[in-house]
Amino acid sequence: QFQGVNRVPLQESNSIQSEGVVVKIRLTTADVVVATGDGASVHLGFFTTNLEKVSSVLGAAIEDGQVVSHDPLGNSLTFVTFPNPLTGTITGDYFHEQPLPKSVDIEDLAAPTQKKKKKIAVMTSGGDSQGMNAVVRAVVRAGIFYGCDVFAVYEGYTGLVKGGDLLKKMEWDDVRGWLALGGTLIGTARCAEFRERWGRVAGAKNMIDNGIDSLIVCGGDGSLTGADLFTAEWPSLLDELVETKQITKEKADLHRHLT
Repeated sequence: QFQGVNRVPLQESNSIQSEGVVVKIRLTTADVVVATGDGASVHLGFFTTNLEKVSSVLGAAIEDGQVVSHDPLGNSLTFVTFPNPLTGTITGDYFHEQPLPKSVDIEDLAAPTQKKKKKIAVMTSGGDSQGMNAVVRAVVRAGIFYGCDVFAVYEGYTGLVKGGDLLKKMEWDDVRGWLALGGTLIGTARCAEFRERWGRVAGAKNMIDNGIDSLIVCGGDGSLTGADLFTAEWPSLLDELVETKQITKEKADLHRHLT
C-alpha cells in the first residue's frame, strides 16, 4: 500500500521530497463503465495535510489515521497525513518553515558577512536544440542551491543588449517542468547589435546594473565566439562605461572580472 504511492507535494528542496503526482480529470459524455474482476482496479495513495477536509468532502470516516474511498471507476483511494509509514504526521506548517541545514561548514561560519553575493546570467543562443531547457534548469537550480542569484537572458544576445524585462531573475519554481521540453523557453534570436562595439557596451551596462558578472552561454560556435570576445573586451567595456559616466568607478571595480 505504501510502496512509493503516497506522494509529498513537489518540494524538491526538503528532506522528504518526492517525484510528485499529477491527477488529470476529464469530463466525458460517455457512460462510465466500472471495471470488475481481479486486477481491474488500482490502488492510489495520496498525502494530505488536512485529512478532516478530505473526510468531509468524500463523506468517508477517518479510520486508523486514513480515509479510504473509491472513485467512479472503482479504483481504491487512500488519503494519509504522512509520506511513508516511517514518518510522523506532517502538517501544512511544515512547508512554510525554513529547513535547517543538515550540517554546518566551519569555513562558512568564518566567511565575512559582507561578502558580495554571486549573480549569474544564463542565455541560449543560436538555433534551438534539445537539451537547452535542461541546461537552463540545471544552471538556475544549481545556482540557487549554492546561494547565487540567477538571471535568465531572454532572446539570446538581444536580451543582453536591450536589458529591461529581457533580464529576469529566476526562482526555483520558474523552471519546474522544463526538463522534458525541447528547444528553449527563454528564446533565442539573431543579434546584429552585439557584433558592434556599442552593442557589447550596452550589454555590459545591463549586466552591471543588475550586479551580474558571470555569464553562461548555451549555443554553438558563433555563440561561444561572441562570449569569448565579450570576455576579452570586458575590462575595456567597463572603462568606457566609466569614461562616459554611465557607471561609477566604484561599481566598475566591483565587477572588474567577467567569468
